[in-house]
Parts: sequence; C-alpha cells; structure tokens
Amino acid sequence: MKRIASPRTWNIARKTTRFITRPNPGAHSYDQGIALAVVLKEHLGICQNLKEVKYVISQKQVLVDQVIRDDHRHNIGLMDVLALPLIGKVYRLVLDKKGKLAIIEIPEKEAGKKVCKVTGKSVLKKGMLQLNLSDGRNIMVQKNDVKVGSSVVIDIPSQKMAQNLPLEKGSLILLTGGKHMGDMGTIEEIKEGILVYKNAENKKFQTARGHAFVIGKDKAVIKVQ
Repeated sequence: MKRIASPRTWNIARKTTRFITRPNPGAHSYDQGIALAVVLKEHLGICQNLKEVKYVISQKQVLVDQVIRDDHRHNIGLMDVLALPLIGKVYRLVLDKKGKLAIIEIPEKEAGKKVCKVTGKSVLKKGMLQLNLSDGRNIMVQKNDVKVGSSVVIDIPSQKMAQNLPLEKGSLILLTGGKHMGDMGTIEEIKEGILVYKNAENKKFQTARGHAFVIGKDKAVIKVQ
C-alpha cells in the first residue's frame, strides 16, 4: 500500500519510499495493527529491507504472543507481545501519548502476560462462558462475573485467564479512540455510554465508554508507556 495513504496511527515516515508493507487481514484493524515487516524495519531498525526481514523470520525466532510467526505480513496489533529470542528482547505494541502505534521494550517476566478487552460474551452448555477478546481470541471461563467492556489478563500461549479488570470507578484506562486517543487516566464517573476520567495532570475529560481500555486499578498491570 502507499505510505501516504496508510492510517494516521502508524508512526512512520511518509515521504521516503512510495510503498509500505500492507498487513494481512486479521483480528486487528488497520488503525490498531501493522505488518510484522514494518515493526522490524521502521520501528526497531533490525532490518534494512524486505529481504532481510524475510531472512530473519525464516529462522523461526520471531514470536508474537509466544507463537512463531513466519509471515512478514502478519498483523501485529495493540497489546501484542513480540519476542526476539536471538537478541534476548521482548516488546509490546502500544499507543503513545499522541495516539500513534509504538513499540516499547518490556521486562522478560511480562513476555507471557497480555491484557485484552472483552468485546462480547455468550453462555454455553454446562454453564461455561465464552469471552470474545479484542485480539480475536475466544476463551472459555467458568466465572460469570466478567462484563463486556472490562479487560482480562491472560497467560500466553495457554490463554488461561489470570485476572479480571472491571470497567468501574477508579479503574485505570488507556484511550484507544476519540480526541484523546493515547491518553491514560482514572475513571471518575460512568453514565450510560459516556465516562468521565482524570488524567495524570488532574484534568477531567469526557469520552465514549467504548474508547476505554482498562489496564489496571491503581496502576497498570503491564508496562504500556
């Protein structure tokens, strides 16, 4: 695809080469996901060109959410964990304060931990509950106290839920859409489809409830900035 036409959330140079690798369709939209090749070239600078990218991933040493990926067009999205065992580095794709997709280095102990937003749920036989998550996963849980709009901490690649992060007053959120996308703050009030939050500068703002991504209670359970 043409660089100039790529989503504004992509943190890339717009006027270098004419084209950039388009990610495969996947769980993440183009606004919240980019191709693995772009991460390795544009963000991390590990590779200089597509030939080098293909060589690196052919070594089976590029893992996304603890799963080996060998497609340079693989769509890596918000909160996905990228591990590069050959250099001993682990990264997470997040939103920076300007609402742009950014890749940050995280501690190795967080390599098996991921936060996902619950986008839907349904009750199955024998009381089992299926949760539909923001990264396209469907996981099974027994507890029915998880609500749509909240977040869950899962262990990867086992996909077992380790913690429930409800969307409620006092929750720490990351905004994934709207005018203040990329901002973080604590929920002050929730009313129907609107919530009020206070950011680190003690300023209060209103935003749509659907833009809130819960990442913790008093502090983030994972590194996001």
